Amino acid sequence: MNTKTELSHHKNIMKQWGKYKRMLSRKLGKIPSEWLILSDYCLDDPHKNACMTFTISSMQDLYVLGKQLGEALPRDFKNIGTVPEETLIFLRDYKKFFTISMVLSDINKAEIVNNLQDTVKYVCDNYTNVPPAMTQRIKMFREYLKRKNKNHNVLKNVSLVANVISQIIEFLSIKHSAKRIRWISDRDAILEVGDGAIFDLINIFVTNLIRGRRSSIPSLGVGMEKEISGI
Repeated sequence: MNTKTELSHHKNIMKQWGKYKRMLSRKLGKIPSEWLILSDYCLDDPHKNACMTFTISSMQDLYVLGKQLGEALPRDFKNIGTVPEETLIFLRDYKKFFTISMVLSDINKAEIVNNLQDTVKYVCDNYTNVPPAMTQRIKMFREYLKRKNKNHNVLKNVSLVANVISQIIEFLSIKHSAKRIRWISDRDAILEVGDGAIFDLINIFVTNLIRGRRSSIPSLGVGMEKEISGI
């Protein structure tokens, strides 16, 4: 089976992942088949660099994790002048997370949105085995993309996030035979535009990336409860 993935091309990420994988194996006794992805973004602030951060860990109890992070990181970094020593200790010593951060430059918003329109049109015209509910959402999203007053910033962000998340899911699926993945995302607008069209795009992207190498995509959950079924 071809085990190459989109992330495999990034040698530094793979080198650091190798260290993280060995640490997980020591602590858990095996490489997990259930994973958690947390993501955050700064994409539309003209005074800051455009960036995205994706944090991966083995699956954890989300309520316990939220309580733990709330106690260790009680205030947003943007609102403090000096980071408390206990927070620095936590950030240094907490080894459960693997984080991929990227600073984006030369973003061509118009080109990204045009490519998204082409992708959605292709799906509508050529995908015949898509569940009816997904077909309806994708067609409605195509109509939204035709509107002159569509939100280009949100659509650009949808495309960027959907592509990176799909590549991470492909990596966990092919390299570690992931059975279940849950994604917790910031940015309500990205998740809500087109009645949640980003979830359908991720489903389609992941299915195409792993097609022929697994019989099905892993179970994908979003937020605390939402599940995405594969096509």
